[in-house]
Amino acid sequence: MIEIREGRLTFSFPRNWQVRKYDHVNFYRNNVLKCPETKAADILALSDRKLFLIEVKDFRNYRIENRGRIRSGELSAEFAQKVRDTVAGLYGAYRSDNQELKDFCTHLFTGKSPKQVMAILLLEEDRPVTNQRDYRLFHDQLHTSIRRQLKFLNIRCNIHGRGDLPAHLGWRVR
Repeated sequence: MIEIREGRLTFSFPRNWQVRKYDHVNFYRNNVLKCPETKAADILALSDRKLFLIEVKDFRNYRIENRGRIRSGELSAEFAQKVRDTVAGLYGAYRSDNQELKDFCTHLFTGKSPKQVMAILLLEEDRPVTNQRDYRLFHDQLHTSIRRQLKFLNIRCNIHGRGDLPAHLGWRVR
C-alpha cells in the first residue's frame, strides 16, 4: 500500500496507483503558485480507471468554529476553487509536458472518451449526538452547492468521512 499522511489522517492506496500530495509537487510550487490566490486539492490519486482529486478538511474538535463555514457556503466555494485550480494546474503541467504529473495529465486530457474524474471532500467532524436531521440537511445542501459550482467541469463530486467512505473507491482513510 502507498500511504499518504495529511494532518491527523493517513490515506492508503493500492501499490499500482499513482499518488501525489499535489501541493508538494515541484510544478505546483514553482509554476502554479505564481498565480495569486491559487488553491489546490490535497491529494491526487490515479487508478487504472479513475482520477481522484481529494481535499481533506478535519474539523474534529472544531465543529462549532466551522459550522458557519458549512452553512454560509464558504466551504463549498473553497472546495470548488481548489478543484478548479487543481484542474487548471494539471492543464498547465500537460501543456508543459511535466513528467512528474504526466500520468495524471494523460488521464485527464487525452483520449476521445470522457475519463472518470471524482472530486472528494473528505470531511471529518464531530457528529452531533442530537439533531441528526439538521446535520444531514446541511451536508445535502453542501453537496448540492458543490455540484452546482463544478458542473461545468463534468466531474463527479462527493462528500465522505472515514466512516462512510465506500469500499468501491479502492482507497482507505484512518
